[in-house]
Amino acid sequence: MRPALQRLLAAAVALLAAGCAGKGNSAATPTESADPNTLPEGVTNVLEGIVQSIDLYPLENATLRINGLEYNTTTDEAGYFRFESLEPRDYIITAAKEGYRPKSQRAIIEDDKIFQLDFVLEEVPRDLPYNVTVPFNGRISCQFAYQTTPDNTQRPKCIPADVDPTNNQDHLFDVMPGAAQVVVEIVWQQGSAAAHELTVTVESLGDNAVQFAYDSAESPLRTVVSQSLLKQNVRDGGKLRVLVESAPSLTGDEAATDAGLAFQQAFTVYFTTFYIEPGPVNFSAAPKP
Repeated sequence: MRPALQRLLAAAVALLAAGCAGKGNSAATPTESADPNTLPEGVTNVLEGIVQSIDLYPLENATLRINGLEYNTTTDEAGYFRFESLEPRDYIITAAKEGYRPKSQRAIIEDDKIFQLDFVLEEVPRDLPYNVTVPFNGRISCQFAYQTTPDNTQRPKCIPADVDPTNNQDHLFDVMPGAAQVVVEIVWQQGSAAAHELTVTVESLGDNAVQFAYDSAESPLRTVVSQSLLKQNVRDGGKLRVLVESAPSLTGDEAATDAGLAFQQAFTVYFTTFYIEPGPVNFSAAPKP
């Protein structure tokens, strides 16, 4: 074979080889990027999204629930969640996480499409101690026909309540769940020497009523119901009965010897409930004299 013809054939072979190699590289390299809204084969009707805090931090382990269905899932460390193969219709989705307010939103699912649903949850403020004071104004009376002598310290008693129901007065006060302490204060302007002291009883209601406190004292009369008693008896909330009674005291008053007496006494109860934790030792809701 002539040298010129050999060179021509070699060049042709080289060109053909280069063309084949080029075709192989072109087939291995994609010319287009995949459509992010195109679902993989076998995957249909997708609902996905991200759950974040109000300052846009992802919330891990938030629970996503499809209302009315037993479908739920949790978010990953990026706050991402995903549901697949949902029937095409409207849904209400609720996102929840401990320490945050739950939030519900609407999702519209269509065939072979992705619905993006993001949530921003608001953090619930931590419970702070607080107290609630409820005042009550009352009036009682007392009548008795016998007074002990100065040498006899026995306290005279009013006519029994079944005869004179005005010699005591009670009032019901609400206590909500989480009560840590109750402080009951009674104040009065003494209208009679016999009204030097009053008596207060604090108790629960019902067949198994528990007496929490019983005290007699001068104004201001103060008694406390402890957190342990409240947890044992009104953990889930309830009502406490405060009973105020006359406690006539004229002992040592010679002028009152063998005397009959009747009096009325107005008073104010300040019923304070502390929640989360007990109040300070020196707390008082009653106005200073």
